[in-house]
Amino acid sequence: NEQSSKQSNDNQINNLSDQIEQLKQQLDNEQSSKQTNENQINNLNDQIEQLKQQLHNEQSSKQSNESQINNLNDQIDQLKQQLENEQSSKQSNENQINNLNDQIDQLKQQLDNTVIERSI
Repeated sequence: NEQSSKQSNDNQINNLSDQIEQLKQQLDNEQSSKQTNENQINNLNDQIEQLKQQLHNEQSSKQSNESQINNLNDQIDQLKQQLENEQSSKQSNENQINNLNDQIDQLKQQLDNTVIERSI
């Protein structure tokens, strides 16, 4: 009986020792898995920060492009206005030239008439 009881105790000790080793291994695996998960979380957070920075850069670039477009449109409007002013000025000059030519023609006619009258 003593031997049997001792054998039973030895078996129980061995079983408990085995269980302890298994639990230690499980704990080690869990800690390793936890570390892997933490690394993954850190990597994902880094990616999120990079994407936020890219988004910020894109928004800034977009704003810059929109400002540039607005400036170019303003320049276009100014140039259209200048063109319109130039065309108006040209038309005014042409009218003035026509008027002056008309006056020249009238004066020539008057001169001709005067010369004809003197010759009579």
